[in-house]
Amino acid sequence: MKKRIMSGLCAIMLGVLPMSCPAAVLAQEPQGEIEPQSDIIEWVYRNINGVMYKRLYNFSTCEWIGNWIRA
Repeated sequence: MKKRIMSGLCAIMLGVLPMSCPAAVLAQEPQGEIEPQSDIIEWVYRNINGVMYKRLYNFSTCEWIGNWIRA
């Protein structure tokens, strides 16, 4: 009788162990800074010898786009 009870308890314990609760997944906090998704491109003007020139500048990557042209 004791052997039956012990084997029954062992079977129940083995059945319960795989049903343990999984670890809780914590949500990540949102980032504090906002990052632009598209490039910020604007015209930059320059006066050379009384002639106005313009050129596109990408402020996101800090690169010039194209050449100087008359405005």
